[in-house]
Amino acid sequence: MNENLPHIRHLELIMDSKLVRLSSQNQILGPQSLANIDYLSLTWSLEAFNSVRGEPCTLVSRFIERCSNIRVLRFSRVFHISIGVNGFISHTNFPATLRVLDASIIRLTIHQAVALLCGCPQVQKVSLLLTDLLDNPRHEIPVLAEIHTFQSRHKGNAARTQFLGINFVSFRSPRKAAEFTVLLTDVITSITRVCIIPSTVFSNEVWANIDSALARSPYENNTRLQNVQFELCRRW
Repeated sequence: MNENLPHIRHLELIMDSKLVRLSSQNQILGPQSLANIDYLSLTWSLEAFNSVRGEPCTLVSRFIERCSNIRVLRFSRVFHISIGVNGFISHTNFPATLRVLDASIIRLTIHQAVALLCGCPQVQKVSLLLTDLLDNPRHEIPVLAEIHTFQSRHKGNAARTQFLGINFVSFRSPRKAAEFTVLLTDVITSITRVCIIPSTVFSNEVWANIDSALARSPYENNTRLQNVQFELCRRW
């Protein structure tokens, strides 16, 4: 894989221990080795990650950056328990050609989700797995001061995502998940459609709570947010 492979456009890569070891030793992945890849799906095993010296996110970032003309990027199994999310987001230079990102296997807090969307502002379509702020479970729903602080912190961000697919894990209640969904959609002002993926009864209940979240005072005069299409859809 040190040479350019012009005939390969669609790559589904399953990383085993040997391939990870060779990659980390720079024995593959030359500068132009993946330049013609249009679609990349990455699957990693725990065994493979355990064989990496240093931060696994460095190797993941290298794969992505080598795909300099990629349009679709999909993460597959075990990323949410194997990769340092903050390090991955901050150290990856996502190619400017990237338009579709499926990160639905990586657990992200709302802060990490905004950081990811701002880190690849050219992406138009994103699927996320949103998790609760486990370090701050004091309130059933965000209080007004928390909402205003979050809005101020992320005002004028660079994200340009239009379509957001979203699922949930580790939330205390559907109402809280709905609140975070609306808040994320509020600060990413380019979003026009939110697809809540109905993988469980919980997701259906999140969708049922969206109107209640939208009715809160921080959003009542936000015409753009009120016009966003929130829906249940199995395929994003």
